[in-house]
Amino acid sequence: MRRRLLLVIPAVVVLAAGIAIAVYATRKPPSGELETAVTDVTVVAPTVPETPRPTPRPPKPKPPAPEVDKRCWPMFGGGPTRDLARLDIDLVWDPIWTPDLITDRGFELLGRTRTRTLT
Repeated sequence: MRRRLLLVIPAVVVLAAGIAIAVYATRKPPSGELETAVTDVTVVAPTVPETPRPTPRPPKPKPPAPEVDKRCWPMFGGGPTRDLARLDIDLVWDPIWTPDLITDRGFELLGRTRTRTLT
């Protein structure tokens, strides 16, 4: 009990001191007049720098005209005789979750064998 009292008394003293300072600081009411003769004030207007004029961009070069009569590639089929067929390239992705939707004719056209049978 004594310890509590020793903690409460300083807290009450600090609170009373704070209230006394607040009352003393605010006891003079404002005069209600506009201060027109302001002293110790310096007004400095900022100087606006002149913005530089942007330099014009050089014109873009015109793209060359497309060559119409030129072949797109020299060889079709991998060689001059066009006989290099690439049979080992897998152009179709074989999804794991839908093999049952591919028919037997589809497997035949893909050149693959059916690994599972329809039940």
